[in-house]
Amino acid sequence: MKPMNPKSARTLTFLSGALALSGGMILSPSGALFLLVAASICAIFPAVFGKKTVRIIAALLLIISISLAFTKVPEFKKDQETYRRHMNSTVKQ
Repeated sequence: MKPMNPKSARTLTFLSGALALSGGMILSPSGALFLLVAASICAIFPAVFGKKTVRIIAALLLIISISLAFTKVPEFKKDQETYRRHMNSTVKQ
C-alpha cells in the first residue's frame, strides 16, 4: 500500500476536521448530516493511506464524524417527515 502525498493527506485531514466542526455546529439536521458525511469521506483516504501521525488523526476524525452523523439521523428523519407533511398539505390546497 503506497502512502499518500503528505500534503494531500494533511489537507484532507484538515478539511475533514473543518467539515466535522461545521457539521456539529450547524442547526439544520439535513445540513449537519451532509457536512458530517462529507467529513467522513474526506477522512477515509488519509486514515488508510496517510503516514503515521496523519493516519491516527484522520482515523479519530473519521470515528467522530461517523458517530456524530449517527446521532443526527433521527433529527434528519423527523425534519424530513415534517417537510413531507408540509408539502403534501401545500399540494392539496
